[in-house]
Amino acid sequence: VSVLYWKWDTLHLLAVLMLEDRAQCRELVEKLHGIGLGQHVNLPMIAVMGDTSSGKSSLLSALGGVEFPSSADLCTRCPTRLRMSHSDDPFAATVRIHWVAGGGAEAAPPSEVAGFTDTMSDPAEVTKAIAKAQETIMAEAARRGSRSGVAQDSIEVTVSGPAFDDLTLVDLPGIVRSTGDREDQSLIGDIQQLLETYLRNERCVVLVVIPANVDVHNNQVIQMCKEVDPEQRRTVPVVTKPDLIDEGAESQVQRLMRGEFKAFEQGYYMVKCRSQRDVNEGVSLERSLENEQRFFATRQPWRDMAEREAGFDDRFGTRALQRSLAAKQAEMIEAALPGILADTQRQLRGAEAELAALGEAPPGDAREIQRRFDRMAQDTAEVLSQLIHGKRPLGGASDDGTNNLTWSSRVSSAYAAFSSALFAIRPLCTLRASDAWDQFVGLSDTEEQPFVALSPRVGALRVWDHTFARDCQHFQAAGSMVEVQSDLTRGPPRQGVLIAFVQGSDFGRARVALFPPGATAFTQQDKEAVEVVEVPTSIEHLVPLDAQDELRDRVRDAQTTDLSVFVSAEVFKSVMQLFFRTHVEPAMRRLVDSILQDQLPELLDAAVDFTPGLRSRAKSLPHLARMAYRVRSRVLEDVTKAADAVIAKILEQERQPFTQNDYLHETLQKRRNERLMNEVIGLVDAINGDGADSKEARKKAVQQAFEARLRMSPLDYATQELHHILQAYWRVTAKRLIDAVPVALNNECLGIVAARWREHTAAIAMDDVVAAFREPHTTVTRRAQLGTKRARLDESMAVVDRLVRAAPPAAHRAELKDTRFSVNRATQPN
Repeated sequence: VSVLYWKWDTLHLLAVLMLEDRAQCRELVEKLHGIGLGQHVNLPMIAVMGDTSSGKSSLLSALGGVEFPSSADLCTRCPTRLRMSHSDDPFAATVRIHWVAGGGAEAAPPSEVAGFTDTMSDPAEVTKAIAKAQETIMAEAARRGSRSGVAQDSIEVTVSGPAFDDLTLVDLPGIVRSTGDREDQSLIGDIQQLLETYLRNERCVVLVVIPANVDVHNNQVIQMCKEVDPEQRRTVPVVTKPDLIDEGAESQVQRLMRGEFKAFEQGYYMVKCRSQRDVNEGVSLERSLENEQRFFATRQPWRDMAEREAGFDDRFGTRALQRSLAAKQAEMIEAALPGILADTQRQLRGAEAELAALGEAPPGDAREIQRRFDRMAQDTAEVLSQLIHGKRPLGGASDDGTNNLTWSSRVSSAYAAFSSALFAIRPLCTLRASDAWDQFVGLSDTEEQPFVALSPRVGALRVWDHTFARDCQHFQAAGSMVEVQSDLTRGPPRQGVLIAFVQGSDFGRARVALFPPGATAFTQQDKEAVEVVEVPTSIEHLVPLDAQDELRDRVRDAQTTDLSVFVSAEVFKSVMQLFFRTHVEPAMRRLVDSILQDQLPELLDAAVDFTPGLRSRAKSLPHLARMAYRVRSRVLEDVTKAADAVIAKILEQERQPFTQNDYLHETLQKRRNERLMNEVIGLVDAINGDGADSKEARKKAVQQAFEARLRMSPLDYATQELHHILQAYWRVTAKRLIDAVPVALNNECLGIVAARWREHTAAIAMDDVVAAFREPHTTVTRRAQLGTKRARLDESMAVVDRLVRAAPPAAHRAELKDTRFSVNRATQPN
């Protein structure tokens, strides 16, 4: 479809056209109305409104030169559009029906009435044709289910001849306040709604018919107009039936005409049309106009107002009203045309955008639907494969603000977090964990002072440092009870709480808050004087005392008849298995949850978004969207089951400790030497602190360290050795798991996503696929409405284009010839 988008020079040429030929401007608006543009864009019009029996039909008959039916059953049901045109040719008239339905959609009347049109040259035949058209509209309204018979379908009456001015009026049903015995109560509300449709049109001037013998303050139409036109700029009151004014009440009507009671920017008009008695006696319209002219020329006070009061010389009589309305309508059209073009462009863009969102209508052939569905499923599976392998970005923003973040990079981040989590935990932290707290009590607001935390298990105050809280790698050591060597504490060994650990290149230093001498816990009185010392050690050797005690108990309880120098393999296996259940398996579960629960759904949604025609059809094909969601859920279920199997398999493999990696022996020997080295360094540091710097003193320190190890009991030795073995074996196992777990998840879980998508979509029956491509009735109706709307808008723009090209004067034709109005949609203005 060729779409016309307008530039400034087009509007400029249109302005030239408006100044030079008002008749063509009016002709343009009439063509736009005939196309049906008025259902989408407000067009300028003059609508006649009033109460029933206010004289509306008589006024329309006088203005239009044709008699309108006076039967109440017909006059109060539908709009009548009267288009008058001046012509030197004899009288000619056409009566047709303009069919519309609620919401602006095309109606579908029976074929025998759809093309209702009557053409005649006798004014007397027009009345019969109008009555016939009214009866046809009422019958069609009843067929549609309307109880009141009120319809937006309008009667289009076109008359031309020497006696007419160029003027178009719309006669609307009169306001009904009560219904008859055979009339439905909905009649009142339906007419009210119809009138409000025209009142909301800001380009509609309302001609309000006011009987002279009725108080204007009680006029409902005036009140309705004031709600939509508070400044009274587009409301034109016309006073009718001046011959029915009670004797002596003329002065009140005079004050009304002067605007003393209620002022209007357009002022008041007064007409005297045929009365019912005149109609019954057969007074013609021509004779009625002569009688009206004689009435205002002879009857006081109207003659004096017209002759002596400024501004009233053209306010009396049908002819004066007709000339004024014709000029006013021409001005309205001139002012409204640029806005009409802009509104049409905006409506056209909106219709095309909504049609694009709905997508093309699904095919009617079942085999074609199946082929299209198979193509969508294959496209989605291909997109999934590309996303999983990082061959296309996911669409999320990266750190540099670009949208090139891949899904595989997110999974890699999850794997890296899993690796850090494994290396941060230690086997003995499983035993009697002491790092859980219920509440925290601050000792100081400065980072130099420690925090105190209440341990619910031991009922004592324990401490850790601000800096430690930021060192998440060693968080599990926080709050652990440890014992400090006597040489460092200038006395017997003292227990305390680990509050910080700083890892160095060779060994670390642990900051320990010591309990008061002889105490095994803090008290409230100790808060102000907490002694903190630093101990050279490594994180692996910071074993909580209660966990160390439990390990010693396990070794003692598992003693056999074997020599005590042998480490119990059963104790080793039981501690490792407990460690795997309480720490390693949860870490693996967290990894799986991070990928499958947090990231995989986003991956599947992104694949659906990237599949042409799938996500865009979610609104127009909700059954297809729900089918895609069910496939998505089944794929997630399959991958989750596969992940559970991966975890179970790895845990089963790790139940029996095994390795051929020499790193186990290297790490074990390193752990043994590290502990001895840390003890020696601690003693040397203590000697240096005393100011002793002799070879003998250092020699003595080394000797003390070795002698302390020689004095260890067999149970303590076995416990310490088991501790080293646990640490060394876990280092080897952690290195194995940080590769084995991701590899298994990649191959056995993520690697099956695309294949499972294909399998589940291929298993869907053809009948279900066809049903999924069946659009809801509301979508079908909306697409038809939008198609009709776009066609009307396109045709309207084409009409304007042809008129502007043909109409400008010669001086502007060269400029217009070079102007191209049909452009690519990519260059649409905002």
